[in-house]
Amino acid sequence: MITQDFASTLRVGQEIAAAQYDLAQRAGSLLLDAGRLNLKLAGLLISPWARKSR
Repeated sequence: MITQDFASTLRVGQEIAAAQYDLAQRAGSLLLDAGRLNLKLAGLLISPWARKSR
């Protein structure tokens, strides 16, 4: 009985860890995408200003 409870607790812990890892991967991917969009936006905003100063 105690062994089964321990095994099920470990299984649940592994599932939680896997879900947290998946969320961390997705969050990292979203941060990278946001960074890329930021760079594109900065390029669009700076581009007309750079053209005027030439």
